[in-house]
Amino acid sequence: MILELTLVQELAGQQLINRWNYVSSGTPVGVTNSQALMSAMGFIPSGSPAEFPTASIGYDIRSLQSVEVSFIQCLARNIYPSADFYELPYVGGFTGKVTGACSPPFVSYGFNTTRVTTAIRRGQKRIGGVPVSAVSDAGAIDSAALTALNSLATAMGDTLTYTDGGNSLSFVPTIVSKEKYETPAGNDAYRYYSTEVAQLAHIAQGFVWDAKSVVRSQTSRQYGRGK
Repeated sequence: MILELTLVQELAGQQLINRWNYVSSGTPVGVTNSQALMSAMGFIPSGSPAEFPTASIGYDIRSLQSVEVSFIQCLARNIYPSADFYELPYVGGFTGKVTGACSPPFVSYGFNTTRVTTAIRRGQKRIGGVPVSAVSDAGAIDSAALTALNSLATAMGDTLTYTDGGNSLSFVPTIVSKEKYETPAGNDAYRYYSTEVAQLAHIAQGFVWDAKSVVRSQTSRQYGRGK
């Protein structure tokens, strides 16, 4: 099954949206595949005060971000069938964890995957909410933050597991190459292929995420541009 998880955050009125894809194996019993993925990635907080599980993608991201970043919601869904989805809104001022001044929304931590096939482009990830304290001269990320970024990169490249009623579910990180089409307005756009079989012929796995040592500029997150 091909799954997609979307994390929606907000900083200074600008949306910060990141998506991940995984291919799952195993048969869930007490939960859906989408809920199991969200749990395995560490995006379901618990406790008081609420916190993501340690040593998880969710925890690593939150630990790198400024308190000015608000977590809005997380949505996981099984692309085929679309009836399998799990949505979790974050309430009560759930934010990043680093205090102090924050960089503008378009300043981001950057990640790229290694390339495992010439048919599919590298995956990219831009995590906003960079604390000013994490950046030194000329945009270089300081050593402590870079160590944390490398930990997050490793976590994003790991095959995740979830045990459900004695059954073990596995989630393999995946880069999805979507189908190109033309909108009614004549613009190019991209969508998942109409069937799972067709989409599985256009994926890449077995890659490694690399963290960039210098902050990146995300044009789509400039003030007034939304995402």
